[in-house]
Amino acid sequence: MGNVFLLDIPFGVFPGILVLILLIISSGLISGSETAYFSLNPPDFETLRNSKSSSDKLLSSFRSKPKELLATILIANNLVNVSIVILSTYLIAVLFNFGENRMLSFVVEVVAITSVLLIFGEIIPKILANKKPLSIARLMAKPLNVMMHLFKPFSMLLVRSTKIIDKRVGVKKHQISMSEISVAIEITADESAPKEEKMILKGIATFGEKEAREIMQSRVNVTALDTALPFSEVMKTVSGSGFSRIPVYEETIDKVMGILYIKDLLPIAGKEKDFDWVSIIRPVFYVPENKKLNDLLQEFREKKIHLAIVVDE
Repeated sequence: MGNVFLLDIPFGVFPGILVLILLIISSGLISGSETAYFSLNPPDFETLRNSKSSSDKLLSSFRSKPKELLATILIANNLVNVSIVILSTYLIAVLFNFGENRMLSFVVEVVAITSVLLIFGEIIPKILANKKPLSIARLMAKPLNVMMHLFKPFSMLLVRSTKIIDKRVGVKKHQISMSEISVAIEITADESAPKEEKMILKGIATFGEKEAREIMQSRVNVTALDTALPFSEVMKTVSGSGFSRIPVYEETIDKVMGILYIKDLLPIAGKEKDFDWVSIIRPVFYVPENKKLNDLLQEFREKKIHLAIVVDE
Protein backbone atom coordinates (compact mmCIF):
# COMPACT_ATOMS: atom_id res chain seq x y z
CA MET A 1 0.00 0.00 0.00
CA GLY A 2 1.36 3.41 -0.96
CA ASN A 3 2.14 6.17 1.53
CA VAL A 4 -0.16 9.08 2.24
CA PHE A 5 1.47 12.50 2.57
CA LEU A 6 0.04 15.55 4.29
CA LEU A 7 0.66 18.46 2.00
CA ASP A 8 1.56 21.98 3.10
CA ILE A 9 -1.64 23.58 4.33
CA PRO A 10 -2.50 26.74 2.36
CA PHE A 11 -4.05 29.55 4.37
CA GLY A 12 -7.20 29.42 2.23
CA VAL A 13 -8.00 25.92 3.51
CA PHE A 14 -9.05 27.17 6.95
CA PRO A 15 -12.03 29.21 5.67
CA GLY A 16 -12.97 26.14 3.58
CA ILE A 17 -12.95 23.92 6.69
CA LEU A 18 -15.06 26.48 8.54
CA VAL A 19 -17.56 26.62 5.67
CA LEU A 20 -17.65 22.79 5.60
CA ILE A 21 -18.49 22.66 9.32
CA LEU A 22 -21.24 25.25 8.83
CA LEU A 23 -22.65 23.24 5.90
CA ILE A 24 -22.73 20.03 7.98
CA ILE A 25 -24.51 21.89 10.78
CA SER A 26 -26.97 23.32 8.23
CA SER A 27 -27.59 19.84 6.81
CA GLY A 28 -28.34 18.54 10.29
CA LEU A 29 -30.70 21.40 11.09
CA ILE A 30 -32.60 21.05 7.81
CA SER A 31 -32.95 17.27 8.21
CA GLY A 32 -34.00 17.71 11.83
CA SER A 33 -36.60 20.34 10.89
CA GLU A 34 -38.31 17.82 8.59
CA THR A 35 -38.60 15.23 11.38
CA ALA A 36 -39.55 17.88 13.93
CA TYR A 37 -42.36 19.49 11.95
CA PHE A 38 -43.94 16.25 10.79
CA SER A 39 -43.75 14.85 14.35
CA LEU A 40 -45.90 17.63 15.78
CA ASN A 41 -49.21 16.40 17.21
CA PRO A 42 -52.60 18.17 17.44
CA PRO A 43 -51.92 19.64 20.95
CA ASP A 44 -48.68 21.16 19.59
CA PHE A 45 -50.56 22.80 16.71
CA GLU A 46 -53.14 24.09 19.20
CA THR A 47 -50.30 25.67 21.20
CA LEU A 48 -48.86 27.24 18.04
CA ARG A 49 -52.23 28.59 16.96
CA ASN A 50 -52.84 30.30 20.31
CA SER A 51 -49.31 31.72 20.53
CA LYS A 52 -48.47 35.31 19.60
CA SER A 53 -44.86 34.48 18.67
CA SER A 54 -43.93 35.18 15.03
CA SER A 55 -42.11 31.82 14.80
CA ASP A 56 -45.17 29.99 16.09
CA LYS A 57 -47.42 31.80 13.63
CA LEU A 58 -45.11 30.76 10.78
CA LEU A 59 -45.15 27.13 11.93
CA SER A 60 -48.92 27.21 12.14
CA SER A 61 -49.15 28.61 8.60
CA PHE A 62 -46.95 25.78 7.28
CA ARG A 63 -49.74 23.36 8.14
CA SER A 64 -51.76 24.54 5.12
CA LYS A 65 -48.90 23.81 2.69
CA PRO A 66 -47.13 20.59 3.83
CA LYS A 67 -46.11 19.53 0.31
CA GLU A 68 -44.47 22.86 -0.42
CA LEU A 69 -42.67 22.72 2.93
CA LEU A 70 -41.42 19.18 2.32
CA ALA A 71 -40.28 20.06 -1.22
CA THR A 72 -38.36 23.07 0.12
CA ILE A 73 -36.66 20.95 2.79
CA LEU A 74 -35.66 18.31 0.25
CA ILE A 75 -34.28 20.87 -2.23
CA ALA A 76 -32.33 22.75 0.46
CA ASN A 77 -30.99 19.56 2.01
CA ASN A 78 -29.80 18.19 -1.33
CA LEU A 79 -28.10 21.47 -2.26
CA VAL A 80 -26.29 21.57 1.08
CA ASN A 81 -25.25 17.92 0.84
CA VAL A 82 -23.94 18.34 -2.71
CA SER A 83 -21.98 21.39 -1.54
CA ILE A 84 -20.53 19.35 1.33
CA VAL A 85 -19.41 16.58 -1.05
CA ILE A 86 -17.79 19.03 -3.52
CA LEU A 87 -16.05 21.10 -0.83
CA SER A 88 -14.83 18.11 1.19
CA THR A 89 -13.47 16.43 -1.96
CA TYR A 90 -11.57 19.61 -2.79
CA LEU A 91 -10.18 19.95 0.76
CA ILE A 92 -9.06 16.31 0.85
CA ALA A 93 -7.30 16.75 -2.49
CA VAL A 94 -5.56 19.89 -1.19
CA LEU A 95 -4.56 18.42 2.18
CA PHE A 96 -3.57 14.87 1.25
CA ASN A 97 -1.52 13.25 -1.47
CA PHE A 98 -2.61 9.64 -1.95
CA GLY A 99 -0.20 9.06 -4.80
CA GLU A 100 -1.16 5.93 -6.74
CA ASN A 101 -3.33 4.58 -3.92
CA ARG A 102 -6.70 5.02 -5.65
CA MET A 103 -8.53 2.67 -3.26
CA LEU A 104 -7.60 4.69 -0.17
CA SER A 105 -8.53 7.85 -1.99
CA PHE A 106 -11.92 6.34 -2.78
CA VAL A 107 -12.46 5.23 0.83
CA VAL A 108 -11.64 8.66 2.26
CA GLU A 109 -13.53 10.69 -0.34
CA VAL A 110 -16.66 8.56 -0.55
CA VAL A 111 -17.03 6.35 2.52
CA ALA A 112 -15.76 8.88 5.07
CA ILE A 113 -17.78 11.78 3.64
CA THR A 114 -20.93 9.63 3.42
CA SER A 115 -20.46 8.50 7.02
CA VAL A 116 -20.09 12.07 8.26
CA LEU A 117 -23.21 13.12 6.33
CA LEU A 118 -25.26 10.21 7.67
CA ILE A 119 -24.17 10.59 11.29
CA PHE A 120 -24.10 14.37 11.68
CA GLY A 121 -26.47 15.35 8.88
CA GLU A 122 -29.21 12.73 9.30
CA ILE A 123 -29.15 10.30 12.22
CA ILE A 124 -28.22 12.51 15.20
CA PRO A 125 -30.37 15.52 14.12
CA LYS A 126 -33.42 13.31 13.53
CA ILE A 127 -33.04 11.56 16.88
CA LEU A 128 -32.86 14.94 18.65
CA ALA A 129 -35.75 16.34 16.60
CA ASN A 130 -37.90 13.33 17.43
CA LYS A 131 -37.34 13.92 21.15
CA LYS A 132 -37.97 17.68 21.06
CA PRO A 133 -39.98 18.36 17.89
CA LEU A 134 -41.57 21.64 18.99
CA SER A 135 -38.25 23.23 20.05
CA ILE A 136 -36.46 22.26 16.82
CA ALA A 137 -39.44 23.33 14.70
CA ARG A 138 -39.49 26.75 16.39
CA LEU A 139 -35.73 27.11 15.89
CA MET A 140 -36.04 26.47 12.15
CA ALA A 141 -39.31 28.32 11.51
CA LYS A 142 -37.79 31.56 10.16
CA PRO A 143 -34.96 29.91 8.17
CA LEU A 144 -37.54 27.58 6.58
CA ASN A 145 -39.72 30.56 5.70
CA VAL A 146 -36.77 32.24 3.97
CA MET A 147 -35.96 29.02 2.08
CA MET A 148 -39.60 28.61 1.02
CA HIS A 149 -39.50 32.03 -0.63
CA LEU A 150 -36.02 31.47 -2.07
CA PHE A 151 -36.77 28.05 -3.59
CA LYS A 152 -40.42 28.70 -4.40
CA PRO A 153 -40.10 28.23 -8.21
CA PHE A 154 -38.33 24.89 -7.75
CA SER A 155 -40.58 23.65 -4.95
CA MET A 156 -43.75 24.50 -6.90
CA LEU A 157 -42.36 22.65 -9.93
CA LEU A 158 -41.65 19.63 -7.73
CA VAL A 159 -45.11 19.73 -6.11
CA ARG A 160 -46.90 19.99 -9.47
CA SER A 161 -44.88 17.12 -10.93
CA THR A 162 -45.82 14.88 -7.99
CA LYS A 163 -49.49 15.80 -8.49
CA ILE A 164 -49.27 14.63 -12.11
CA ILE A 165 -47.71 11.35 -10.98
CA ASP A 166 -50.42 10.94 -8.32
CA LYS A 167 -53.15 11.36 -10.92
CA ARG A 168 -51.56 8.94 -13.38
CA VAL A 169 -50.46 6.24 -10.98
CA GLY A 170 -53.15 6.71 -8.36
CA VAL A 171 -52.64 6.62 -4.63
CA LYS A 172 -53.74 3.40 -2.97
CA LYS A 173 -55.46 4.03 0.29
CA HIS A 174 -54.70 1.73 3.13
CA GLN A 175 -57.54 -0.69 3.59
CA ILE A 176 -58.23 -1.32 7.25
CA SER A 177 -59.17 -4.92 7.81
CA MET A 178 -62.09 -5.92 10.00
CA SER A 179 -59.74 -7.74 12.36
CA GLU A 180 -57.78 -4.48 12.86
CA ILE A 181 -61.04 -2.70 13.74
CA SER A 182 -61.84 -5.48 16.21
CA VAL A 183 -58.43 -5.05 17.87
CA ALA A 184 -58.94 -1.27 17.97
CA ILE A 185 -62.28 -1.75 19.74
CA GLU A 186 -60.60 -3.99 22.30
CA ILE A 187 -57.83 -1.45 22.94
CA THR A 188 -59.94 1.72 23.05
CA ALA A 189 -63.00 0.41 24.86
CA ASP A 190 -63.30 1.72 28.38
CA GLU A 191 -62.92 -0.81 31.19
CA SER A 192 -66.34 0.18 32.48
CA ALA A 193 -67.98 -0.68 29.14
CA PRO A 194 -70.26 -3.74 29.44
CA LYS A 195 -68.84 -6.95 28.04
CA GLU A 196 -71.97 -7.43 25.92
CA GLU A 197 -71.42 -4.08 24.17
CA LYS A 198 -67.81 -5.03 23.33
CA MET A 199 -68.98 -8.36 21.94
CA ILE A 200 -71.62 -6.66 19.78
CA LEU A 201 -69.14 -4.12 18.37
CA LYS A 202 -66.51 -6.79 17.67
CA GLY A 203 -69.16 -8.98 16.07
CA ILE A 204 -70.17 -6.15 13.73
CA ALA A 205 -66.52 -5.46 12.87
CA THR A 206 -65.73 -9.07 12.02
CA PHE A 207 -69.09 -9.89 10.39
CA GLY A 208 -67.83 -9.57 6.82
CA GLU A 209 -64.93 -11.96 7.42
CA LYS A 210 -67.05 -14.77 8.86
CA GLU A 211 -68.18 -17.70 6.72
CA ALA A 212 -71.49 -19.55 6.56
CA ARG A 213 -70.07 -22.58 8.38
CA GLU A 214 -69.44 -20.41 11.47
CA ILE A 215 -73.10 -19.52 12.03
CA MET A 216 -74.97 -22.53 10.58
CA GLN A 217 -76.98 -24.93 12.70
CA SER A 218 -75.82 -28.52 12.66
CA ARG A 219 -78.34 -30.85 11.03
CA VAL A 220 -78.78 -32.76 14.31
CA ASN A 221 -80.22 -29.53 15.78
CA VAL A 222 -82.43 -28.74 12.79
CA THR A 223 -86.17 -29.27 12.91
CA ALA A 224 -87.12 -30.80 9.54
CA LEU A 225 -90.10 -32.56 7.95
CA ASP A 226 -90.15 -35.80 5.95
CA THR A 227 -92.23 -35.64 2.78
CA ALA A 228 -93.87 -38.94 3.85
CA LEU A 229 -95.45 -37.38 6.95
CA PRO A 230 -99.25 -36.94 6.90
CA PHE A 231 -100.67 -33.44 7.12
CA SER A 232 -101.82 -33.95 10.73
CA GLU A 233 -98.29 -34.84 11.86
CA VAL A 234 -96.92 -31.87 10.00
CA MET A 235 -99.29 -29.53 11.88
CA LYS A 236 -98.21 -31.02 15.22
CA THR A 237 -94.53 -30.50 14.39
CA VAL A 238 -95.18 -26.97 13.19
CA SER A 239 -97.13 -26.09 16.36
CA GLY A 240 -94.44 -27.52 18.62
CA SER A 241 -91.39 -26.09 16.85
CA GLY A 242 -92.20 -22.38 16.88
CA PHE A 243 -90.30 -21.84 13.61
CA SER A 244 -91.70 -19.89 10.66
CA ARG A 245 -89.73 -21.86 8.05
CA ILE A 246 -88.91 -25.58 8.17
CA PRO A 247 -86.74 -27.61 5.75
CA VAL A 248 -88.46 -30.53 4.03
CA TYR A 249 -86.49 -33.66 3.07
CA GLU A 250 -87.13 -36.94 1.31
CA GLU A 251 -86.00 -40.16 3.02
CA THR A 252 -82.89 -38.56 4.57
CA ILE A 253 -82.15 -35.06 5.80
CA ASP A 254 -79.19 -34.94 3.40
CA LYS A 255 -81.74 -34.73 0.57
CA VAL A 256 -83.56 -31.46 1.23
CA MET A 257 -86.44 -30.94 -1.23
CA GLY A 258 -87.55 -27.46 -0.22
CA ILE A 259 -88.66 -25.14 2.56
CA LEU A 260 -92.12 -25.10 4.13
CA TYR A 261 -93.27 -21.57 4.99
CA ILE A 262 -95.69 -21.77 7.88
CA LYS A 263 -97.63 -18.75 6.59
CA ASP A 264 -98.54 -20.85 3.50
CA LEU A 265 -100.44 -23.25 5.80
CA LEU A 266 -102.64 -20.58 7.35
CA PRO A 267 -105.29 -20.51 4.57
CA ILE A 268 -105.92 -24.30 4.82
CA ALA A 269 -105.29 -24.90 8.55
CA GLY A 270 -108.22 -26.82 10.11
CA LYS A 271 -110.03 -27.29 6.78
CA GLU A 272 -108.44 -30.39 5.25
CA LYS A 273 -107.04 -33.42 7.05
CA ASP A 274 -105.35 -34.99 4.04
CA PHE A 275 -103.98 -31.87 2.34
CA ASP A 276 -101.02 -32.40 -0.01
CA TRP A 277 -98.76 -30.07 1.93
CA VAL A 278 -95.64 -31.02 -0.10
CA SER A 279 -97.14 -29.20 -3.08
CA ILE A 280 -96.77 -25.82 -1.36
CA ILE A 281 -93.14 -26.08 -0.29
CA ARG A 282 -90.82 -23.48 -1.80
CA PRO A 283 -87.49 -24.01 -3.56
CA VAL A 284 -84.45 -24.43 -1.36
CA PHE A 285 -81.49 -22.05 -1.56
CA TYR A 286 -78.13 -23.79 -1.28
CA VAL A 287 -74.89 -22.03 -0.32
CA PRO A 288 -71.30 -23.32 0.07
CA GLU A 289 -69.91 -23.54 3.59
CA ASN A 290 -67.16 -21.00 2.83
CA LYS A 291 -69.63 -18.32 1.67
CA LYS A 292 -68.84 -14.94 3.26
CA LEU A 293 -71.65 -13.62 5.43
CA ASN A 294 -71.74 -10.16 3.85
CA ASP A 295 -72.20 -11.78 0.40
CA LEU A 296 -74.81 -14.16 1.80
CA LEU A 297 -76.74 -11.29 3.41
CA GLN A 298 -76.74 -9.41 0.11
CA GLU A 299 -78.16 -12.46 -1.69
CA PHE A 300 -80.83 -12.84 1.01
CA ARG A 301 -81.86 -9.24 0.36
CA GLU A 302 -81.94 -9.67 -3.41
CA LYS A 303 -83.85 -12.97 -3.34
CA LYS A 304 -86.05 -11.89 -0.39
CA ILE A 305 -85.36 -15.10 1.53
CA HIS A 306 -84.37 -15.79 5.13
CA LEU A 307 -83.11 -19.37 5.15
CA ALA A 308 -80.41 -21.26 3.26
CA ILE A 309 -79.01 -24.79 3.35
CA VAL A 310 -75.26 -24.99 3.76
CA VAL A 311 -73.63 -27.73 1.72
CA ASP A 312 -70.21 -29.32 2.12
CA GLU A 313 -68.34 -28.83 -1.13
